[in-house]
Amino acid sequence: MSFADLERAKTVVLVGFEPEDENGSIFLRLRKGARDHGLKVIAIASHASRGLVKLSGERPDRPRSGAGSAGGSRPARRFDHPGR
Repeated sequence: MSFADLERAKTVVLVGFEPEDENGSIFLRLRKGARDHGLKVIAIASHASRGLVKLSGERPDRPRSGAGSAGGSRPARRFDHPGR
């Protein structure tokens, strides 16, 4: 997969990966894709990072015990940290 492929994808799922901190080139391509091409970014992570907020990404809710549903997804918020 090339950087151009990332930029033009419809949806990218990040699993335990924070591109802004770990790979700036990928982060910039994702940001450009989100801004210019409507790329949707979904992060599977314990909290929404500043990078995910900059990408207008989403983080799926964790299933709640006994809830009977897998939950939904929510937009990343600025102060979405574990324990808050």
